[in-house]
Amino acid sequence: MGGDPSKLNLEDKEFILANGVPEDADKLWGLLKGQETPVPGNVIATAVTALKVTVTGAAPKPKEFVVKLATPATCASISVPADAAAYLQANGVKADVDALGDALTGAKKIVVEPVVGAIGVAVTNDAKENHKADFIVNLKSPASCRAVPSVGSALALQPAKELDGVYDTYAKVPETGSVQIVLRDGLLQEEKKAAPAPAHHAGKPAAGRH
Repeated sequence: MGGDPSKLNLEDKEFILANGVPEDADKLWGLLKGQETPVPGNVIATAVTALKVTVTGAAPKPKEFVVKLATPATCASISVPADAAAYLQANGVKADVDALGDALTGAKKIVVEPVVGAIGVAVTNDAKENHKADFIVNLKSPASCRAVPSVGSALALQPAKELDGVYDTYAKVPETGSVQIVLRDGLLQEEKKAAPAPAHHAGKPAAGRH
């Protein structure tokens, strides 16, 4: 592997990890692991990994909980029925549901909001053409479905909307001859709107000679 690996684009890095000799792949991964990188590409999936639960009871201030889902879902597939407590018991991780304690008993209002914990992005041309996520970014803080980019939208570099993450693990995908790279501590940076041009104020006309 000649040249400076840090100068390679994401597609070239992925190619070396997938197809390079073990020595080159190990050397490259040793340089990448723990480093932060932007992940430009097409959003393939947004995985709902938990539910934010707000319970209003006898106390004046609502209590908030996070219940992990037993099976990750999509934003579109989450539909909480009127009996929110039963939904949580059926779909939440038991330890998290148990942690709610008596909060659900006699609750006046229960609001359940799905939160996204991971975003799958197609970065290479092959991944885009096959609609497969070759980069999985686990968000540092789960975000609401409204706050994450929609499936099919594009991520780029600032000042456009950007998704960053820290290289964590990777695994080869034999059937496609590629790899899937997992990043942690994902952070979404919203698009930076261009500052409005300053208003132009015409100067006072010069006084004419008399």
